[in-house]
Amino acid sequence: MQDLNAKERLIVEVLDDGVNFKLINPLLIYVDSNPYIIPAGFITDFASIPKIFHSFLTPTGRYAKASVLHDYLIYKKQGTRLQIDKKFLQAMKDTGVSFLTRYVMYFAVRLYVGISGKR
Repeated sequence: MQDLNAKERLIVEVLDDGVNFKLINPLLIYVDSNPYIIPAGFITDFASIPKIFHSFLTPTGRYAKASVLHDYLIYKKQGTRLQIDKKFLQAMKDTGVSFLTRYVMYFAVRLYVGISGKR
C-alpha cells in the first residue's frame, strides 16, 4: 500500500561533497495553497548559511522544505528573484517556521541578492 503522504516527506541522500543533497523522492510543498512538486533527483544545498552562523541557524531546520523549493525555483527560473524570495518567505510561514527565523532567512537571501547582484 502506497503512503499517500510520502511526497510531503523530505527524504534525501547526502552527496560525496558533504554539502549537497539529492532528493530520493518527489517533494510536495504548498505555498498559499498552491502545490509545488520538486522531482526526485533534484540537488539542493538546503539553506546556504555561512558556517560562522551555524550555532543558531543550520542549513537544515524547519525551513528545509522551503529552502529546497527556493533552490528549485531559482534553478528553473520560475519568476524574478524577488518573486522567488517572497515564495520562500511564504513557504516558511506555511510550514510553521517562526516569525523571527523566517524573516532572518528572508532578509539574508535578499541581502545576498543585493551583494551578489543576482537578480
